[in-house]
Amino acid sequence: MEHFPNATLVAQIFHIIILILFVAGILVLIFKAWFFKKSTINKIDEMEKELKEIRKIIEDKRARKAE
Repeated sequence: MEHFPNATLVAQIFHIIILILFVAGILVLIFKAWFFKKSTINKIDEMEKELKEIRKIIEDKRARKAE
């Protein structure tokens, strides 16, 4: 009694499904890494702008004290 008339076909379909899931998982990891990198770069840019503003405020205070 055979449950599957063609077991090799079922095995091939199973392997294809596993391959598709594996490739999809890799793509998800790549996109997550890309998004993390992009968000980190944006945060660094924001911090740089804030540091420039702080530097300007400190220089203004020093200029006032010198007067």
